[in-house]
Amino acid sequence: MKRFTLFFAVATALTILASACRFHSNDPYYLSPYHKQIVDHRKSQDSFYRYHEASPFVVTQTLFKGLDYFEPDSTFCVPFELIVGNTNRIDTITDSKGNQRPMVVAGDMSFNLKGKLHRLTAYAIEGSHELFVMFHDQTNGKSTYKGGRYVEVDSQKGLIDFNYAYYPYCLYTEGYACPIVPKKESLDLAVEAGEKGLHYSAD
Repeated sequence: MKRFTLFFAVATALTILASACRFHSNDPYYLSPYHKQIVDHRKSQDSFYRYHEASPFVVTQTLFKGLDYFEPDSTFCVPFELIVGNTNRIDTITDSKGNQRPMVVAGDMSFNLKGKLHRLTAYAIEGSHELFVMFHDQTNGKSTYKGGRYVEVDSQKGLIDFNYAYYPYCLYTEGYACPIVPKKESLDLAVEAGEKGLHYSAD
């Protein structure tokens, strides 16, 4: 009986988490709170890239023409389990300038996406409960950058949402050193969510 109760509680929790990503209207002009949150985030990103002093476009005085995105898709927002092993695990990642960068591993992120179980390494962000995740997928070199993308995850929410996937800054200017996505961080499917496009600057 206890085992059934535990299973039911876990299943209920996962259902509640997943429902946070779902749309609830057949009206094509209706924006669910989830959809609107993504749209607002993208507007904020565009504003940052266009005006903020830390933007790679502002730093290099390059005209910003806007980012290109896949349409928001709630099926790319799923619950995850963080599997924590060795708490002192450090990965050495090569960055875009050839430097070896030590990165603290928070754990392995396990999740079910499009009917398959996947696993990616989650890296700690100092002073934050956010996790940094890098990934390749089958859109790379077709509709997205061949080198992969990043996504940041709120560990307290328990969801990984690829609608927030983004490109490294070093695609826009040579002034940044970005971690190169390791080959092992690969998803065996096309993640048609988040930032897309093969043109990375205003050239």
